[in-house]
Amino acid sequence: MVNKYTNHDFSDFFNKFLYDSDPPVLLCRYTLKNRHLSFTYMWMNVGRNFEMPFCIAVNDNDYLRLNGTTSLQTFSRDNVKSFFLPNEYRFDEELVPGNSFTYYWTSWPVYDY
Repeated sequence: MVNKYTNHDFSDFFNKFLYDSDPPVLLCRYTLKNRHLSFTYMWMNVGRNFEMPFCIAVNDNDYLRLNGTTSLQTFSRDNVKSFFLPNEYRFDEELVPGNSFTYYWTSWPVYDY
């Protein structure tokens, strides 16, 4: 019914949340140098057509909605002092964009430059 109504295939999204006990995993990597943030992300442990928004907070007060997919994407921003991914312990309800405060795990692999 949802796919028909929206004219978009949400099968991988519903399969993940209805039939799997583990939440999706957001693979994240970043660099923050000279106040330039480069944040790379993609969903893992999901079907290949899975997409789901999530929120990133920049400089503690600029909350942005990003739409994650299973393809590697990069968000870049200048004049960044800090950033975080809002979660149940740290978020401002007034600033979180609609449909971006979602349930997932994160993976922050360590890699050498």
